[in-house]
Amino acid sequence: MNMDGEIGAIRPGMKADLVVIDFGDVSYQPLNSAERQLVFSETGRGVETTIVDGRVILRERHITTIDEAALSDELA
Repeated sequence: MNMDGEIGAIRPGMKADLVVIDFGDVSYQPLNSAERQLVFSETGRGVETTIVDGRVILRERHITTIDEAALSDELA
């Protein structure tokens, strides 16, 4: 892919997509197998933060790329 030095590590300057999952969510209680519960129980409710190419898209369950209040007002 000719992306040596761009992908493959989580550090400054590298491209990375990350998702932070809240294992305190009811889907993970009791936490027996994070992998299994992520595949079979996660509906999106446990997603706390999403980072795409180093840019935070979702922070503490709020979208950072749009004004959610303005969108809600416009839809109403």
